Amino acid sequence: MTKRERIRRLRQSQQMKATHHRTPYHFKTALAHKMKLQPTPAESLLWELIHDDETGYHFKQQRIVGPYILDFYCKSAHLAVEVDGSIHARRGSYDAGRDATLKRQHGIDVIRFSNDRVMASPLSVVGEIVEACSQRVGSWVLPPAPVSDSP
Repeated sequence: MTKRERIRRLRQSQQMKATHHRTPYHFKTALAHKMKLQPTPAESLLWELIHDDETGYHFKQQRIVGPYILDFYCKSAHLAVEVDGSIHARRGSYDAGRDATLKRQHGIDVIRFSNDRVMASPLSVVGEIVEACSQRVGSWVLPPAPVSDSP
């Protein structure tokens, strides 16, 4: 084995050691963090209006649920709020499948608003979000607790 090959193998093994503990979740977390630090103008405006529990509901920004990153998520209402840019007009079937998966596997309803709508009438959007949350919180039923045989 030549010196060049040994150096190449050493570099490869060092790269493997540096990344072997990195799972897809770690990369998803890094992406969510980046998205939180660099929101779109519409996301930034909406976040200013719904954070700090000003709506009566607590929202998280760029929340990871399963393989997805949700723009905003209200745990008490099991509601995700997505602010969609122009690319979503071409991804309708993907978004519909994603929404169905979130509902089926996690019990999360998704409501979507376009960037243009958020920028044009932000208070109207916040009103719809609060209404959706109030409907979800009032109708949410916890699944039954598992029955245990122990006293």
